[in-house]
Amino acid sequence: SNGHVNLGNDEHQLILSVAIGGKTHGRSRRGSLGKYDLMGCLDAALNTKDELNQHNQYSCSKCNKLVDAEKYTKLTDLPNQVLVIHLLRSEINLKKLELYKNEAYVRFPLEALDMTPYLTK
Repeated sequence: SNGHVNLGNDEHQLILSVAIGGKTHGRSRRGSLGKYDLMGCLDAALNTKDELNQHNQYSCSKCNKLVDAEKYTKLTDLPNQVLVIHLLRSEINLKKLELYKNEAYVRFPLEALDMTPYLTK
């Protein structure tokens, strides 16, 4: 261990950006018409940790150095009235440097969206 603490995002979220079907890691699903549900997208978004290392290290403000870290999102509280869930439909093919729109269908509940399973205590 290098003595650094891996920090997560502890901010209260009003707008939650969620990738369709989870991360694509640069692979394009151009023309993808797959079917996903919102809960699966939320599971992928809130249970994924990005490793920040080598060429994308975190810039530590305490020691003024680039360090390895983990980046993740956790929900500790929900807004009382409005939660906006933004579906990230843009994907990039890193080999071709092309941007695509993921047009997959995403099912979501019209009533009684239960977000309590996604809260971290």
